[in-house]
Amino acid sequence: MESLKDALKSGRNLKGIWLASGSHVAAEIAALSGFDWCLIDLEHGYGSEADALRMIQAMGRTQIHIVVRVPCLRGDIISRCLDFGAEGIMLPMVSTKTEAESFAKTLRYPPAGTRGMSSSCRAAAYGLMFSDYFNGTGAAPVGIAQIETQTAVANINEIASTEGIDVLFIGHSDLSLQLGCFRQFDAPAMLAAENSVLNACNRFEKAPGAILRPAMKGKSNLETKGGLFALGTDVESLKGAFAALLK
Repeated sequence: MESLKDALKSGRNLKGIWLASGSHVAAEIAALSGFDWCLIDLEHGYGSEADALRMIQAMGRTQIHIVVRVPCLRGDIISRCLDFGAEGIMLPMVSTKTEAESFAKTLRYPPAGTRGMSSSCRAAAYGLMFSDYFNGTGAAPVGIAQIETQTAVANINEIASTEGIDVLFIGHSDLSLQLGCFRQFDAPAMLAAENSVLNACNRFEKAPGAILRPAMKGKSNLETKGGLFALGTDVESLKGAFAALLK
């Protein structure tokens, strides 16, 4: 199976789904539906770390690439999610190079980083395939920095230059709130911020990412470069389906 890191290098637009419900059944259905990648949300989602493990296990027979968004920079949570089998970790509110470097170190084993070692983790088939994991996906998981603040946009080149950061993922809701144009995704300030991120991606060979929303009205330039693009959330999909049934 192609790794997420290799898929990102291919330059394709990878279609994803945000899993906020904490449901392993919803996760399995999403994976079987053909999405390229998914994000298990431990920041604003309704699931716990234990739910994340069940969701990852439920998706194990599919080809979907699994990312977990952690609530904050905590090495123990990041290590557990990687040990469970996540290929990438998303960290919210990365605003400086120092924060990006600290995040990148938590993803990697020493001497490059600070990740703790478990040779019997699920990601290594409980130790049955440890060498393959240690020298493959486990050696350099995908690091996804969320760009959600004015400070992050101002420091975008420094963040993008950080080794171990593979994706600059724009958090449109928080960023638009900071810019004074909440959910006005086609506002000049938002489009300027997007372009700053895209320019940094091009300069430092990083992939962009975002949740694509109808309110963007097609004015965003995000899809001009391959990367991680979520098409919606499982919760929103359920709401829409229930509303359609009632009609």
